[in-house]
Amino acid sequence: MRSCLRHRLFPALAALFLAGCAIFAGPRTVTVPPAQLQTALARRFPIDVRYMKLFDLHATRPVLAIEPDDGRVALTMDVVIAPPFVRRWQGSITVSGVPTADDSRREIVLDAPRLDAFRIDGFDPAMSREITRYGADFAAQVLRRVPLATYDELRPAFLGADAVPAKAAATRAGLVVTFAPAQ
Repeated sequence: MRSCLRHRLFPALAALFLAGCAIFAGPRTVTVPPAQLQTALARRFPIDVRYMKLFDLHATRPVLAIEPDDGRVALTMDVVIAPPFVRRWQGSITVSGVPTADDSRREIVLDAPRLDAFRIDGFDPAMSREITRYGADFAAQVLRRVPLATYDELRPAFLGADAVPAKAAATRAGLVVTFAPAQ
């Protein structure tokens, strides 16, 4: 009886082990649809940023857009800018970046930041264009605070805890994340 159990149990365990190895024999990709990214992003807002130790910016209501032709992800946000001793300004900004894996933070973040649009109610277009020229640093500060997703949010259970994103790309289908075994 014991021998019979051993003969049945050992092959079953070996098959399970090999199947587990086969599942993660190489890199695997996961596609995160824009709607799922939008939901995760909304949970991270509102955010507050102090810019150049002069302006306090309060950003709310992010709207995500995938730009597959440029390989970028854009975020349009409502903003309130509060400079010292002056009335608050309201409007919207659009910042974009290239999705990339940040292992130190264990997050998918937007790199190569760019301020794509800046609109403040009551500003004339010339003033908005002038501010947009200095926007790369501003966009970097905003994007640094807002990850698209964490590794734990993205990693499917079947990949296991040791799988980490090796690459992220913006496509028409959404964010495509390639997972690889941790080094």
